[in-house]
Amino acid sequence: MKISNDVSAVIYFKGKEYVKFLILYRYDPDKKENHYRLLKGGIKKGEKESNALLREIKEEAHLDNVTIIKKIEGYSYTASDVEHIVSVYLIKSNSKETIADSREEGKFIIKKIMWLKKEEAIDALNFMVEKNVLKSLPDIFN
Repeated sequence: MKISNDVSAVIYFKGKEYVKFLILYRYDPDKKENHYRLLKGGIKKGEKESNALLREIKEEAHLDNVTIIKKIEGYSYTASDVEHIVSVYLIKSNSKETIADSREEGKFIIKKIMWLKKEEAIDALNFMVEKNVLKSLPDIFN
């Protein structure tokens, strides 16, 4: 079985009276379905996790004014005979200005990027492991 090392970003923006999280709405042509997802991508051979994280954030959302806070989670799953080992990081964004860009996404099409409050994001996300990542965040992110 092939192994893919991946990074995922829980990106938040803190306003004066709210915290919002970045959620991608993307199309999966294999499943012929749209999904709400956290930003996630593969680590290239020889690339550090932190560099892969910043690269994926730039490629998919065109955010570059971000701060990596810390690694908050890890999980794995198997899809299409590939085991994905995912490191999840908490990321603070200093801007909400994004551009949805699918050029580096292969077959996936990023339709839009949304900033949602924690409960809205949990409700929207399609995958339980991503919902649980947000649920595990401390109350300061409500």
